[in-house]
Amino acid sequence: MGWAMEPHDGIGSNITAVRLMLERKIAESGHTDHELDNIVAMLKTISSDTRQISRNLHPSVLEEIPHKAKLTIYRTAQESLNNIIKHSCRAFILKSIGFKINKK
Repeated sequence: MGWAMEPHDGIGSNITAVRLMLERKIAESGHTDHELDNIVAMLKTISSDTRQISRNLHPSVLEEIPHKAKLTIYRTAQESLNNIIKHSCRAFILKSIGFKINKK
């Protein structure tokens, strides 16, 4: 899945670590705190949302492409965007990259 999963891998792991530490502290304290329970629930939702965003960023068609081709597509797109940023006076870029797979 590569680059589409990177946000989930980093952010998701950090959110889970924070949630587990908070849950441990709640258990150690021996009392229930409604606000802390709400924070734990929010962290679970954020983690789930991050996982869904990562899935949505990963086009399913990439599963049909060999790894080397995926890397080439990614590097080409990356270089193109870097060149736009480097040589353009634009404040932001909205770019869509499409391709078609011809099955034989």
